[in-house]
Amino acid sequence: KENIEVIKLLFTKEELNINTSCKSEKVNQNRKEIVELSPLQFAIGHNQDEIIQLFFSNEFSKLSDQIDINGRSMKAIIDEEIEIFEQTALYMSIEKQNINAIKTLLARPNLDINEKSFHVKGNNQVEEKAALHLAAEIGNLEIIRLLLEKKDIDINIEDDQGKKPIDYSENQEIKYLLSK
Repeated sequence: KENIEVIKLLFTKEELNINTSCKSEKVNQNRKEIVELSPLQFAIGHNQDEIIQLFFSNEFSKLSDQIDINGRSMKAIIDEEIEIFEQTALYMSIEKQNINAIKTLLARPNLDINEKSFHVKGNNQVEEKAALHLAAEIGNLEIIRLLLEKKDIDINIEDDQGKKPIDYSENQEIKYLLSK
């Protein structure tokens, strides 16, 4: 509750840039982790549904229209090699299996449901997946159904290896839904 009141105050005074990334660093032993998240991505990463709803509420519609919901978070892990993750808010929500966040994002007219997220490994191998790839891999039927309600979803979108979402699932019901 206190977090929500602080955010409301910052919104009201227009002192919160809704797209500015917050950066954090953790260092332990031979490993360094750097994370950059927008306020929306931070709320998604911490399952703060009330804050996510607040960002898109009528009370703050002027600011919510400015949110870059297709922007990517960044996480870098540096140890013997470097790994970099760049994820959209929708991808993060699916990874967390946060149905409320997914529904909120899917309701936004400016969401690019086919936007891809990236994972770069130390040997320059780049994995590139759309939200539907991850949803099929996780196998959550409810999430798949929610995504498929969007008319502009590309069920044949390919990842970096030429795989389609249907290739990530062993679940026959999901395979059926993705073959329509």
